[in-house]
Amino acid sequence: MNKAGLAVTMTEAQLEEAVEGMARILGWDVRHIRDSRRQNAEGLPDAFLIRPPVSFWMEFKTEKGTLTATQKYLIPRMQAAGQTVYIIRPGDWLSGRVEAMLGVREF
Repeated sequence: MNKAGLAVTMTEAQLEEAVEGMARILGWDVRHIRDSRRQNAEGLPDAFLIRPPVSFWMEFKTEKGTLTATQKYLIPRMQAAGQTVYIIRPGDWLSGRVEAMLGVREF
């Protein structure tokens, strides 16, 4: 199967596991919000990563996944307040974009 085929079949959970696992290996502190609705954090991205002096949020979606209405409202507000938020899809993982974000290669 080619990369495009893999990207289409990769689940959100598989993507989260791959990205967060790599981040931890590279020394990032990863905080994953498991169920934002139950934690009074609805609309927050899935994970917060920090490795001083850098920090950012990641929202994981499948190739065709869409943001919720709350995320469409909250993420731009977070960005306007100076927060960096990336929407991560399987294609980003397979292309090397995630490695660049984590400092493995130039972004």
